[in-house]
Amino acid sequence: MPRIATEVVCRVTVSLLFTCWLYSLAFAETVVIRNDAGGNLIDRVATIERYRKSATNVEIRKGYCASACTLFLGLPNVCVEKGARFGFHGPSSAYTGISLPPDKFEYWSRQMALYYPPRIARWFLSSGRFRLVGFYFISGSEMIRQGIPECAPRKGQGV
Repeated sequence: MPRIATEVVCRVTVSLLFTCWLYSLAFAETVVIRNDAGGNLIDRVATIERYRKSATNVEIRKGYCASACTLFLGLPNVCVEKGARFGFHGPSSAYTGISLPPDKFEYWSRQMALYYPPRIARWFLSSGRFRLVGFYFISGSEMIRQGIPECAPRKGQGV
């Protein structure tokens, strides 16, 4: 194939790939989260990886996002509302009142921190993970100050 034809094919291919990528961003699914208590860590990580792979937009709106829900904060397409509340605690056993052995506590703390943005991960490892009963609650306003993007108002929601 002549060189000019090869260049044209390459440019057209790159252009088509770029167009497909833009199209996927424009029509990416949006998931709105409100009042999510978390749940099983392994299941939540699978959901997060699926959202990451599909470029799903995640909006954490007014209400609460606690426990494993807070791991959504590390997604590239996440935003939060000022009125949302985030509840953090450290990894715990599936059995209420039974602590994890120290090595497991360390391992699961670090696994969780991998899903947070760097500033939140540092706080979680130095403080947040040591709350094993109840939650450390942090406002959406504080998350925005920590660098998480603020969600745009939804249509008909006003300011």
